[in-house]
Amino acid sequence: MCRKISKKIKETISHDGIFKFFKKCIYYLWDKIYWKYYVYETSIIKPIKKIRTPIDLTFRWADAKSLKSLNEELYEYHEKDKEYTLKQLEKGAQCFFALHDKQIVGYSWCVAGSLEISKYRLKLPDSKVYRFNTFVMEKFRGKRLLNAIESYGSDILRKNNKKIIVGFIHYKNIASIKGRERMGWQRIGEFISIRFFGERPLFELNYMPRKVRKMLESEPKS
Repeated sequence: MCRKISKKIKETISHDGIFKFFKKCIYYLWDKIYWKYYVYETSIIKPIKKIRTPIDLTFRWADAKSLKSLNEELYEYHEKDKEYTLKQLEKGAQCFFALHDKQIVGYSWCVAGSLEISKYRLKLPDSKVYRFNTFVMEKFRGKRLLNAIESYGSDILRKNNKKIIVGFIHYKNIASIKGRERMGWQRIGEFISIRFFGERPLFELNYMPRKVRKMLESEPKS
Protein backbone atom coordinates (compact mmCIF):
# COMPACT_ATOMS: atom_id res chain seq x y z
CA MET A 1 0.00 0.00 0.00
CA CYS A 2 2.79 2.42 1.01
CA ARG A 3 4.70 1.59 -2.17
CA LYS A 4 1.65 2.38 -4.30
CA ILE A 5 1.21 5.75 -2.55
CA SER A 6 4.93 6.52 -2.93
CA LYS A 7 4.79 5.60 -6.61
CA LYS A 8 1.72 7.80 -7.13
CA ILE A 9 3.45 10.78 -5.45
CA LYS A 10 6.57 10.33 -7.61
CA GLU A 11 4.44 10.13 -10.78
CA THR A 12 2.55 13.28 -9.81
CA ILE A 13 5.78 15.22 -9.07
CA SER A 14 7.43 14.10 -12.31
CA HIS A 15 4.34 15.07 -14.29
CA ASP A 16 3.39 18.38 -12.62
CA GLY A 17 6.63 19.49 -11.00
CA ILE A 18 7.35 19.99 -7.30
CA PHE A 19 5.63 23.41 -7.10
CA LYS A 20 2.33 22.20 -8.57
CA PHE A 21 2.50 19.09 -6.38
CA PHE A 22 2.75 21.10 -3.14
CA LYS A 23 0.09 23.48 -4.41
CA LYS A 24 -2.27 20.53 -4.90
CA CYS A 25 -1.42 19.28 -1.40
CA ILE A 26 -2.24 22.66 0.12
CA TYR A 27 -5.55 22.85 -1.75
CA TYR A 28 -6.39 19.30 -0.69
CA LEU A 29 -5.68 20.00 3.00
CA TRP A 30 -7.52 23.32 2.91
CA ASP A 31 -10.56 21.59 1.41
CA LYS A 32 -10.50 19.17 4.35
CA ILE A 33 -10.44 21.84 7.07
CA TYR A 34 -12.41 24.72 5.49
CA TRP A 35 -16.19 24.37 5.68
CA LYS A 36 -18.43 27.17 4.50
CA TYR A 37 -22.21 27.09 4.60
CA TYR A 38 -24.89 29.42 3.33
CA VAL A 39 -27.57 30.18 5.91
CA TYR A 40 -31.15 30.07 4.64
CA GLU A 41 -34.59 30.85 6.02
CA THR A 42 -38.08 30.32 4.69
CA SER A 43 -41.45 31.42 6.04
CA ILE A 44 -44.27 28.93 6.57
CA ILE A 45 -46.74 31.46 7.97
CA LYS A 46 -48.77 31.05 4.77
CA PRO A 47 -49.64 27.53 3.53
CA ILE A 48 -47.29 26.11 0.91
CA LYS A 49 -48.89 25.02 -2.34
CA LYS A 50 -49.53 21.28 -2.54
CA ILE A 51 -47.00 19.52 -4.77
CA ARG A 52 -48.00 16.85 -7.24
CA THR A 53 -45.51 14.07 -7.94
CA PRO A 54 -45.41 11.55 -10.81
CA ILE A 55 -45.39 8.62 -8.33
CA ASP A 56 -47.78 7.67 -5.53
CA LEU A 57 -46.54 8.68 -2.11
CA THR A 58 -47.65 8.21 1.46
CA PHE A 59 -46.37 10.72 4.01
CA ARG A 60 -45.57 10.12 7.64
CA TRP A 61 -44.60 12.31 10.57
CA ALA A 62 -42.42 10.80 13.27
CA ASP A 63 -41.60 12.32 16.63
CA ALA A 64 -40.68 11.03 20.08
CA LYS A 65 -44.30 10.00 20.76
CA SER A 66 -44.32 7.67 17.76
CA LEU A 67 -40.93 6.16 18.60
CA LYS A 68 -42.23 2.75 19.68
CA SER A 69 -44.68 2.24 16.83
CA LEU A 70 -42.11 3.39 14.25
CA ASN A 71 -39.58 0.89 15.60
CA GLU A 72 -42.09 -1.94 15.13
CA GLU A 73 -42.98 -1.07 11.53
CA LEU A 74 -41.07 -3.11 8.96
CA TYR A 75 -40.01 -0.72 6.23
CA GLU A 76 -37.27 -1.64 3.79
CA TYR A 77 -34.77 0.48 5.67
CA HIS A 78 -31.07 -0.05 6.35
CA GLU A 79 -30.37 -0.93 10.00
CA LYS A 80 -27.85 1.90 10.48
CA ASP A 81 -30.34 4.40 9.05
CA LYS A 82 -33.02 3.05 11.35
CA GLU A 83 -30.66 3.32 14.33
CA TYR A 84 -29.92 6.96 13.40
CA THR A 85 -33.66 7.66 13.09
CA LEU A 86 -34.54 6.26 16.50
CA LYS A 87 -31.61 8.06 18.15
CA GLN A 88 -32.62 11.44 16.67
CA LEU A 89 -36.25 10.96 17.74
CA GLU A 90 -35.10 10.22 21.29
CA LYS A 91 -33.23 13.56 21.25
CA GLY A 92 -36.47 15.40 20.38
CA ALA A 93 -36.09 15.81 16.61
CA GLN A 94 -38.93 15.26 14.14
CA CYS A 95 -38.85 13.52 10.78
CA PHE A 96 -41.17 13.90 7.81
CA PHE A 97 -40.75 11.11 5.32
CA ALA A 98 -42.27 9.77 2.12
CA LEU A 99 -43.09 6.14 1.39
CA HIS A 100 -43.47 4.48 -1.99
CA ASP A 101 -44.47 0.80 -2.03
CA LYS A 102 -43.74 0.64 1.73
CA GLN A 103 -40.19 1.85 1.18
CA ILE A 104 -38.80 5.09 2.61
CA VAL A 105 -37.73 7.07 -0.48
CA GLY A 106 -37.09 10.48 1.07
CA TYR A 107 -37.08 12.37 4.35
CA SER A 108 -36.56 15.74 5.99
CA TRP A 109 -35.41 16.24 9.60
CA CYS A 110 -35.98 19.23 11.84
CA VAL A 111 -35.64 20.19 15.48
CA ALA A 112 -37.21 23.05 17.44
CA GLY A 113 -35.55 25.32 20.01
CA SER A 114 -31.93 24.99 18.95
CA LEU A 115 -29.54 24.87 16.04
CA GLU A 116 -26.60 22.47 15.95
CA ILE A 117 -23.95 22.17 13.26
CA SER A 118 -20.89 20.14 14.24
CA LYS A 119 -19.91 21.63 17.64
CA TYR A 120 -21.64 24.98 17.12
CA ARG A 121 -24.86 25.57 19.10
CA LEU A 122 -27.39 28.40 18.91
CA LYS A 123 -30.69 28.80 20.72
CA LEU A 124 -33.67 29.55 18.46
CA PRO A 125 -36.98 31.19 19.42
CA ASP A 126 -39.99 28.89 19.79
CA SER A 127 -41.39 29.96 16.43
CA LYS A 128 -38.39 28.65 14.47
CA VAL A 129 -37.19 25.16 13.59
CA TYR A 130 -33.84 24.02 12.24
CA ARG A 131 -33.89 21.77 9.17
CA PHE A 132 -30.70 19.69 9.46
CA ASN A 133 -30.96 16.65 7.20
CA THR A 134 -32.82 16.01 3.95
CA PHE A 135 -32.49 13.15 1.50
CA VAL A 136 -34.17 11.60 -1.54
CA MET A 137 -33.12 8.25 -3.00
CA GLU A 138 -31.17 8.75 -6.22
CA LYS A 139 -33.62 6.95 -8.52
CA PHE A 140 -36.45 9.16 -7.24
CA ARG A 141 -34.68 12.50 -7.64
CA GLY A 142 -36.04 15.04 -10.10
CA LYS A 143 -39.62 14.04 -9.25
CA ARG A 144 -40.31 16.87 -6.77
CA LEU A 145 -40.32 14.49 -3.80
CA LEU A 146 -38.45 16.86 -1.49
CA ASN A 147 -40.84 19.68 -2.36
CA ALA A 148 -43.78 17.40 -1.52
CA ILE A 149 -42.20 16.33 1.79
CA GLU A 150 -41.48 19.97 2.70
CA SER A 151 -45.09 20.93 1.90
CA TYR A 152 -46.43 18.13 4.08
CA GLY A 153 -44.05 18.93 6.94
CA SER A 154 -44.70 22.67 6.80
CA ASP A 155 -48.44 22.13 7.33
CA ILE A 156 -47.75 20.18 10.52
CA LEU A 157 -45.16 22.66 11.79
CA ARG A 158 -47.50 25.60 11.16
CA LYS A 159 -50.27 23.88 13.15
CA ASN A 160 -47.74 23.67 15.99
CA ASN A 161 -47.19 27.46 15.86
CA LYS A 162 -43.93 27.38 13.90
CA LYS A 163 -43.33 30.24 11.47
CA ILE A 164 -39.79 29.96 10.11
CA ILE A 165 -37.57 27.10 8.97
CA VAL A 166 -33.79 27.61 9.12
CA GLY A 167 -31.26 25.60 7.12
CA PHE A 168 -27.54 25.42 6.31
CA ILE A 169 -26.21 24.31 2.91
CA HIS A 170 -22.56 23.64 2.07
CA TYR A 171 -21.39 26.17 -0.49
CA LYS A 172 -20.28 23.44 -2.91
CA ASN A 173 -23.67 21.69 -2.86
CA ILE A 174 -24.94 23.53 -5.92
CA ALA A 175 -27.90 21.20 -6.53
CA SER A 176 -29.29 21.79 -3.02
CA ILE A 177 -28.70 25.55 -3.25
CA LYS A 178 -30.61 25.79 -6.55
CA GLY A 179 -33.36 23.55 -5.20
CA ARG A 180 -33.86 25.60 -2.04
CA GLU A 181 -33.87 28.88 -3.92
CA ARG A 182 -36.45 27.53 -6.38
CA MET A 183 -38.60 26.71 -3.34
CA GLY A 184 -38.34 30.33 -2.18
CA TRP A 185 -35.74 30.03 0.59
CA GLN A 186 -33.86 33.27 1.30
CA ARG A 187 -30.10 33.36 1.87
CA ILE A 188 -29.41 35.50 4.94
CA GLY A 189 -25.66 34.99 5.41
CA GLU A 190 -22.78 32.58 5.82
CA PHE A 191 -21.31 30.32 8.48
CA ILE A 192 -17.62 29.34 8.40
CA SER A 193 -16.00 26.46 10.24
CA ILE A 194 -12.32 25.49 10.36
CA ARG A 195 -12.15 21.82 11.39
CA PHE A 196 -9.22 19.57 12.25
CA PHE A 197 -10.27 17.23 10.58
CA GLY A 198 -13.53 16.03 9.00
CA GLU A 199 -17.19 16.52 9.90
CA ARG A 200 -16.68 15.43 13.54
CA PRO A 201 -13.31 17.04 14.37
CA LEU A 202 -11.28 17.00 17.56
CA PHE A 203 -10.86 20.78 17.31
CA GLU A 204 -12.65 23.48 15.36
CA LEU A 205 -13.08 27.25 15.04
CA ASN A 206 -16.49 28.59 14.08
CA TYR A 207 -17.57 32.00 12.87
CA MET A 208 -21.04 33.39 12.26
CA PRO A 209 -21.45 37.13 11.64
CA ARG A 210 -23.23 38.90 14.50
CA LYS A 211 -25.91 40.19 12.12
CA VAL A 212 -26.77 36.66 10.98
CA ARG A 213 -26.80 35.34 14.54
CA LYS A 214 -29.18 38.10 15.67
CA MET A 215 -31.50 37.38 12.75
CA LEU A 216 -31.65 33.71 13.71
CA GLU A 217 -32.19 34.47 17.41
CA SER A 218 -34.97 37.01 16.85
CA GLU A 219 -38.67 36.35 16.55
CA PRO A 220 -40.02 36.74 12.99
CA LYS A 221 -42.21 39.68 12.10
CA SER A 222 -45.85 38.69 11.70
